[in-house]
Amino acid sequence: GVQKTPFEMKILFLSLLPSVFPLLQTSLSCVKHITMISAKRHDIRMPSTEPQVPYKPRGSEDTIWVGVNQRLQRSRILIVGKYIDDEYANQLIATFLYLEKEDRTKPISLYFNSPGALLRPAMAVYDTLRHMAYPVSTLNLGLATGMISFLCAAGTKGKRFALPNARFLMQRTGMEDAFSGQASDIGIEVTDMLKKNKRMLEELCMITGHTREKVSKDFERDFYLSSSEAVQYGIIDKVILPRDKNRPAGKEMERDPQFGMFGGEVQKYGAN
Repeated sequence: GVQKTPFEMKILFLSLLPSVFPLLQTSLSCVKHITMISAKRHDIRMPSTEPQVPYKPRGSEDTIWVGVNQRLQRSRILIVGKYIDDEYANQLIATFLYLEKEDRTKPISLYFNSPGALLRPAMAVYDTLRHMAYPVSTLNLGLATGMISFLCAAGTKGKRFALPNARFLMQRTGMEDAFSGQASDIGIEVTDMLKKNKRMLEELCMITGHTREKVSKDFERDFYLSSSEAVQYGIIDKVILPRDKNRPAGKEMERDPQFGMFGGEVQKYGAN
């Protein structure tokens, strides 16, 4: 409890300095390290949300920012880039109906790059497209699997296209998920799914001009087609070639001798 003089306090501080100095050095080093970490430049990343683009509505002097897909829809262009389930099919159908109400004569464009679709929703989209008054142009950008290949073929004749490196996978749809319930209920569900597949094959026969026997044989297993083979098969009308003056014109359209051959002569369909 005795109060120390300033001289005694100075002596006490100097005696404690050797033990306190290392702790101060450690603390300063940690602060410097944390500052360096926080100041480190982060990697540049694309925005996780949909890209925004400027758009000036008709009759307005102001420019607004809208999603790129919304902007394309205003130009009657739809990008189908994900799996078509019931919800997505309803969105597409609503868009088709709105575009027809907006203009019954102006064509729309559907750009496909999708891993597939459920059978019933895809048939609903197909039926809606068939009832629209405007012309429908389709373009396979990269991948059209299952019912997406069928929807590519549903465009207006003469307006169905694909890029040179696009691929089509023709296959039966609707049997991906296991059925559950009583045996009688499963039988009803399977029968209905087979009827839907039969209806799809009949529509494909009408579109391509092939016989039902040929199309049914092709659908016995997965059937891959390149863009030029899809023209030969009747799914699309033309391959859009790149604007390259050094590329020989029409090279992609030559008939491939391996067309449709995935397991020997038994599966070689293109030669027929």
